[in-house]
Amino acid sequence: MVRNSVYDAPPVIPSLNTLVALNKKLDMRLAYARGFRAPSLRELYFNFFDASHSITGNTHLKAEYSNSFNGSLTRHDIALSNLGLDLTLSGFYNVFSNLIEIGFNPEQPDVNSYINIGRSKTAGGSLQSNLRWKTLKGILGFSYTGRYDELAEGENPVNALPKYVWWPELSSNIIYSVPKAGTSFNLAYKLNGRKPAYEVTEQNGQQVLGLAKTSSYNLADFSVNKDIRKLATLSFGVKNLFNVTRITNTSSDTGGAHSTGGPVPVSYGRSFFLGLTFQWSKNLSYNK
Repeated sequence: MVRNSVYDAPPVIPSLNTLVALNKKLDMRLAYARGFRAPSLRELYFNFFDASHSITGNTHLKAEYSNSFNGSLTRHDIALSNLGLDLTLSGFYNVFSNLIEIGFNPEQPDVNSYINIGRSKTAGGSLQSNLRWKTLKGILGFSYTGRYDELAEGENPVNALPKYVWWPELSSNIIYSVPKAGTSFNLAYKLNGRKPAYEVTEQNGQQVLGLAKTSSYNLADFSVNKDIRKLATLSFGVKNLFNVTRITNTSSDTGGAHSTGGPVPVSYGRSFFLGLTFQWSKNLSYNK
């Protein structure tokens, strides 16, 4: 049950999850959920101004509503010689009404505010594999995601642009264990594909809709975990192996505090870490 004294929240927010075992090694999952989100106090009333931000609250925001659908098909224990393999194929489709985002305040062009986007959609699919061979485990996944914006339904030159913009992602995680030494090695990698987005610019006194794109980039982390007499685990490694800090951006919007033009910051860069985790437990038995 949902109760909100300001926004007309639905009395019940339904969701449905199903699992169908098609056979011993093949599962199908289907799910639906209705979503509701009222604006937060920060989005309604708070103002945030510093050297790089100029954001004001918006008391006229409407609540978000959404409908989400997703499904997956999983094949377990595919025998490939000495390899164990699981495969999962999944897809999703989401529709949002009054999605809350940060946009320009038409009354103050140099200040950003929270706005409602009348209608927005996301859709996509993914394929993930889990491999096992002796003490080696690997996860490899690929996803393709698209986003629709109602701006794509406008008049020319909007109609010359695709109604959905798409971008790929590739991720992997490899874990190699040495049980006798109580040591494991972990390498995580992710490829973020070139990501497009709609942008509105002003040309000759008129607003023109175009597509801006951020470049693709690679991220990787490496770590080593060493067990110490079952009481502690020593961890050390490197984050952001490729030292990615900024990526290029084709947007021509360079005005405003939250402009999309210029290089886009991603991370502070390569870093190293060292940690020690203790785990202590004691089993007590009582004689009756």
